[in-house]
Amino acid sequence: MTCVISPRTWPGSPNCWQRTDRDQFAERRKKVEAERRKLTVKNDQHFLCGFVNDVWIQHTNTSLLSVAYERSGPDNGRPVFLLHGWPDDIRTWDNIIPALHAAGWQTIVPYLRGFGDTSFLSTATTRSGEIVAFAQDLLELADALGIHKSAVIGHDWSARTAYIASCFAPERICHCVALSWPGEEMSC
Repeated sequence: MTCVISPRTWPGSPNCWQRTDRDQFAERRKKVEAERRKLTVKNDQHFLCGFVNDVWIQHTNTSLLSVAYERSGPDNGRPVFLLHGWPDDIRTWDNIIPALHAAGWQTIVPYLRGFGDTSFLSTATTRSGEIVAFAQDLLELADALGIHKSAVIGHDWSARTAYIASCFAPERICHCVALSWPGEEMSC
């Protein structure tokens, strides 16, 4: 059993999260993505680097990052950014995305800094995991994609990212949703 170590979760504690299945899934997904990366197509600063679940993983540059993201749904849909928590990734939203598409939303699901294929453009850039940095990354990603107004849904620490982005640029965020749920089903 492998555990995620945090101040509230220590090996052997009842809250220790078993990651065996998740790790095996991640390994399989990495192999599939490696094969699909062979299909790389470059176009200006945006480029496609592979796909998962029939959706292309794309990249675009902000002032500090090369951001990997998935964009799907109706071409004329209202944009919504889906921000994952820790230690999650963009797969957090897989079960929710179809309902958003059916409701007319176009989903943009970025890997946050430090996750997936999102990387810093310069090795000289100071690394920061502060929530305000994530909020700035979100606003710069929206700029890079030409999105002037959007909704944002944040899970876990990205709930705070959504709040901060909404406070920084209230004219740009039409809806802010903050979520936090455990990895397992809850029972009453």
